[in-house]
Amino acid sequence: MHPLFKTGLAVVAVSAVVIVWLAYDSAANEQAWTHLAKARAQDMSIESLEAARADAAGSSAEPWIAYHLAMQLWDGGEPEQLAKAREVATNSIAVFPDHATTPYLEELVKALDTYTN
Repeated sequence: MHPLFKTGLAVVAVSAVVIVWLAYDSAANEQAWTHLAKARAQDMSIESLEAARADAAGSSAEPWIAYHLAMQLWDGGEPEQLAKAREVATNSIAVFPDHATTPYLEELVKALDTYTN
């Protein structure tokens, strides 16, 4: 077998794997945003946001879902909800330090600290 043919075959194989991976990643990302849309349709309940967050792990929707969940927990106002809001916010800040939601979550953590300190 000619070396050029082997190289071409390898390039085609690698390209096929990359295309399949990109299609899968795109579908998973789209599904994650669908989970957020469903949570919004259910009045952004804590339960629907927690379910959406679990389903959207690793997607571009995850930090937005975490943001909405932290804010809903904050709105709940119960001590355990405030603790969970802080946990969700600090987790999201650590995983997505440069995301658009991070400054808002940092402010939420500061506000939560005034309640718990």
